[in-house]
Amino acid sequence: MDPIRILHLGFGDSYYGTESVILNLYRHIDRNRYQFDFLVSHHFQDIAYEAEVEALGGHVYRQYYKFYEKDQPGYLSPVDFWKAHPEIQGGIHYNLNAFGIWHLQFLKAAKDLNYPIQLVHSHNALHGADSLAMARTQLQAAMLRAFAARNSNKRIACSQDAGRWGFGGSAFEVFPNTIEADRFAFDPETRARLRTQHDLQDKLVLGFVGRLTNQKYPEFLLEVLRALKGQQEDAVLVLLGEGELRGTMEELIQSYGLENRVFFMGWVDNPQEWMQAFDLLLLPSRHEGLGLVLVEAQAAGLPCLASDQVPQEAKVTERLRYLSTQSPEPWVEAILTTDFSYDRRKGREAVTASGHDVKASARRLEAIYDELLRQHPLGATGGKAP
Repeated sequence: MDPIRILHLGFGDSYYGTESVILNLYRHIDRNRYQFDFLVSHHFQDIAYEAEVEALGGHVYRQYYKFYEKDQPGYLSPVDFWKAHPEIQGGIHYNLNAFGIWHLQFLKAAKDLNYPIQLVHSHNALHGADSLAMARTQLQAAMLRAFAARNSNKRIACSQDAGRWGFGGSAFEVFPNTIEADRFAFDPETRARLRTQHDLQDKLVLGFVGRLTNQKYPEFLLEVLRALKGQQEDAVLVLLGEGELRGTMEELIQSYGLENRVFFMGWVDNPQEWMQAFDLLLLPSRHEGLGLVLVEAQAAGLPCLASDQVPQEAKVTERLRYLSTQSPEPWVEAILTTDFSYDRRKGREAVTASGHDVKASARRLEAIYDELLRQHPLGATGGKAP
């Protein structure tokens, strides 16, 4: 029997965050039973991990068009997309990071066509004005939450905050983000190699992993580095990721006199190796669904400093401290007083013991799919039996 194919929506061109979470699950799920396919924007030339997705048996469909693009060649409406791809029998796993009306139409179409899996997976927890995302008012945001709840038959979230943001008062199940802990286990040889390769042997390396966007507040890291400069002359900042704030940050680097202290590495395919090279990981985000990068860093035995807006569920060892971003001074003090004598090899064991290893999480996701298919058997719905 062929595996049941499930469409994942909400997948972008980044190597981190949601993409990392879903690929970790995809690597460990029983692919003889379930296969993942990915719907992405027709604008994307390449998506994160695309070669691996295809090697694992998945398909990437560049057939996501927004409503205002309906006059473009190749346009498919949400209903037409489902009808054009009968090979996707299982339904949809919608990865929710921001409310998009047209994204939600694919979910509604899956419900209208009676696919057995209509799952929404909340990965974010926006606050304040940002919580509206693509919605313009609190009323619209509430309407979109209700729409997502009404057109799904299963709701999961990476944290309590992410569930409340994504689903409001509707019922949901916490499904913690997990990692391949073994991939991040501390390796002194990798650390030495990477630091030598990038001339970082005698530096205090502060690391950041993520998009250079308003949510992540990466410019705050420059304030920290500027405040630290006079007290820790060997401190440098290494940034893994890209985003619209890079230009702003480059201007601030010039203004702050940090030209030789900040290194933009862009998107890299070996963040687990860079975790070995870092001395600390910093995440000053304005909001997070969980902050998975912190779990990865703790698996590598790294000391971590995070904004107090990051969910407490990210703290799985004592190596993580939460700080306000009102001022860089507490961050500087925390860096200067960090205990580096910790045996970083203990990190992987601690993360595995905390339940954040992906192997058990993949079995749990299989069980969720199994239950939905028991409730709505293939062949009795819009999804065709394999």
